[in-house]
Amino acid sequence: MIDDIAIADLPAVAALIERAVARSVDATDGEKAEYRANIARNLAWWRDHGREAVHLKFSEAGTLAGVVLVKEHWNLCHLFVDPASQRRGIGTALVEEAIARCRGRAPRGRLRLNAARNAVPFYERLGFTHVPDAQASIAGMQFEYRL
Repeated sequence: MIDDIAIADLPAVAALIERAVARSVDATDGEKAEYRANIARNLAWWRDHGREAVHLKFSEAGTLAGVVLVKEHWNLCHLFVDPASQRRGIGTALVEEAIARCRGRAPRGRLRLNAARNAVPFYERLGFTHVPDAQASIAGMQFEYRL
């Protein structure tokens, strides 16, 4: 079940993200530290600007299994699925719902993201395309999806 994230969900969201970063992200320890700092900033931003974002959760039997945050309806800044729930379509469902909710609201008619190295094939399967002139990032390659 996909639903909006509430402020009360943030501790569970942070715990899920920590599990996913620790076990699933292909990055050095230093890169993971930068990811964690950036994720904390994004969650704090959402707390203050929630109406300017799409922040969704996927729950199964009352247990949080995945989350996605799209800031300002164009910046897909995080998608995480609990390692125990990966490869079951949860990430795809979250991204598809986020796309549907951002369509018509994204200022440039597209979503953008920085994909971790191991997430590149996932985003390509969903129709995201590499932005060849994008600035280099610790997060890997920049992708976009035209809405």
